[in-house]
Amino acid sequence: MIRITDFNNLVAAMIADLNETLEVPVAGFVLVANEKHLVRKLGDKSGVWIAATIPSADPEVANEDNIAENNIFWMFILEKVDPGKFDDAGEIAHYQKIQDVVTGIKEWLRAQKLEGNEFLEYLNLQSIHTDPEYQFGGWNGWSINGNFDTDGY
Repeated sequence: MIRITDFNNLVAAMIADLNETLEVPVAGFVLVANEKHLVRKLGDKSGVWIAATIPSADPEVANEDNIAENNIFWMFILEKVDPGKFDDAGEIAHYQKIQDVVTGIKEWLRAQKLEGNEFLEYLNLQSIHTDPEYQFGGWNGWSINGNFDTDGY
C-alpha cells in the first residue's frame, strides 16, 4: 500500500508540473476518504480543484513470499458551478475546460510510468477510466480512476 504521505507528495508534484503547462491552472487539491469528505473539504472553494481519494489496496499474492498490493485511486477534477448557470454551449465549454486538465493528468501519469517513477512505474495504463461528473456535491467535472502496484506488507 502506498503511504498516504507519499501519495500526497505525488499529487502535489503532479499539480506543480501541470500548472507549468495547463491553460487552466489547478487551484489545489485535497485528499479525501469519500464523497461526504470531498464536499466538506472543497466547500465553497473557487477554481478547478482535484479531490484525490486516499488509495485503497488489495493484496496481490503470487506466492506467500512474494506479496504486492494493488492500489486503487480516484481523482475528481471539479469546479463548483450553479447547475442553471450555463446554456448547452456553456455547459459543453465548461466540460471541455475540465477535460483539458484531465488529459494533462493522464499524460502526466503515463510519462511518470515511462520515466520509472517509484510509485507509478507499476501503473496499469489499461486500468485508467474517465467519467464526466454532474453535481457531484455541487461540483461538475470529470473523474479518473485506475490502479498501480506497490510492495506489500
